[in-house]
Amino acid sequence: MSTISGDKETAGPYSVLDYLLLDDAYDYGELDDALLARLNVTVIKTPLITEKPHKYDEHLVARALLSFV
Repeated sequence: MSTISGDKETAGPYSVLDYLLLDDAYDYGELDDALLARLNVTVIKTPLITEKPHKYDEHLVARALLSFV
């Protein structure tokens, strides 16, 4: 990030992560929403898991990623 923002006089909190894609029904534990907001990370919850509870469904992930375009 220092290379990218080298021409800026002030440094601020930067995140290399803009989006966090999560399954809407899976329990990931507690998320620090305040920290994610300060880092400008957008959390997107959508269906990503079908039959196998610990494996993402490739078609649902692809569909979610293509929705960004």
